[in-house]
Amino acid sequence: MDIITQMTEELAAKITQQDLNEGIGQFMDEAYTEFKAYILDVARYMLTAADEAILNHKSIRRQWNVCKANVERTIQTQFGALRFTRRYYAHKQSRVSAVICWMNMSIYSPMSGLIIF
Repeated sequence: MDIITQMTEELAAKITQQDLNEGIGQFMDEAYTEFKAYILDVARYMLTAADEAILNHKSIRRQWNVCKANVERTIQTQFGALRFTRRYYAHKQSRVSAVICWMNMSIYSPMSGLIIF
């Protein structure tokens, strides 16, 4: 079963098992708390999948090799802290360190602040 489908089914089960005897306001608060955890889990899964895809597709990263793996990152979102890990790459010839961006597959060098391509 697809992991996102499984997470979605688990969320639906948690929400539908909640007791309405405490009132609709309490139900909504508890459901929103479950949703925030769910959306953070989905985002973490998608970032991890993108990081793995970049690693496994050499045509995407061309002349870039992994120089750091499992670098922990935390981004504060409206749903809470999104914690994930990612890889950093170094160019085979110039040894410039960079992050391969997931969205548009551009390469960003934190040392220079430049987008390389």
